[in-house]
Amino acid sequence: MSSKLDILREYNEDIQLINANEFKNINASLIPDLWVEVFSKHDREKRIKKILSIWKKYVNNNLSR
Repeated sequence: MSSKLDILREYNEDIQLINANEFKNINASLIPDLWVEVFSKHDREKRIKKILSIWKKYVNNNLSR
């Protein structure tokens, strides 16, 4: 995982991973509304379903080509 963080830090040195419990400590205006909605869900399964729905909406069509 650290190598992925290193790549992200090439673009932004302040990148860091947080867990779902730490999410509420972040200024919501810094995060897209879709992700605020995802991490506001307390149930892990609901978070996964929401993430997959976002993925299908934005990525799935591009992969079919």
